[in-house]
Amino acid sequence: MSAEFATKLWRIGSNALVWGFAGEGATGQPFGEWIRDQQPADWGEFAAAAGAALNRINTEENRKVRAYATASGRQGQSVASQVLIAGYIDGVADFIKINNEGNAVRRGSLREMFVGSGAVQAATAWNVAAALLGDDDLRSVETFTQFFRSVVKYTGLLDGDVQVWRVTEGGAVAVSPTPLSEPEQTGG
Repeated sequence: MSAEFATKLWRIGSNALVWGFAGEGATGQPFGEWIRDQQPADWGEFAAAAGAALNRINTEENRKVRAYATASGRQGQSVASQVLIAGYIDGVADFIKINNEGNAVRRGSLREMFVGSGAVQAATAWNVAAALLGDDDLRSVETFTQFFRSVVKYTGLLDGDVQVWRVTEGGAVAVSPTPLSEPEQTGG
């Protein structure tokens, strides 16, 4: 048996924006199709539109799950995704976190935000890294990546890969799309 880790961070068109999701692929994929061609003009309207889109998609997927459960006589389990969007719109940096009900919260900066089942562990690792490394080392992709490799290896709380992106007003570039855990940790 082997495990395969999915990409969950993408650039939005040619914009200086990235997005990612935590949750079901059945909801993440349609949201990706919606967001791919977006050309947002400002953060407020974009946050509202993205929240509404995710709410529609999550609602539709849950409707399908309930219909299947009713038709098959089985119990259906609710599905939903949460989304993060980060970057620059018209020179303004921001971060949007959208919960599974479509409520969008703006951060007002490009500081850290986390979603999904590993959110608490990732936030803890981030804050420990910030306290131990300081801002300069935390901004170093190599130091940051090595720190998270250690967290994954020694805590057992996080799994898979970590994707690191550098987002500036000039664009968004994936700088660390490779798995951070040791190969023997990714199989089972």
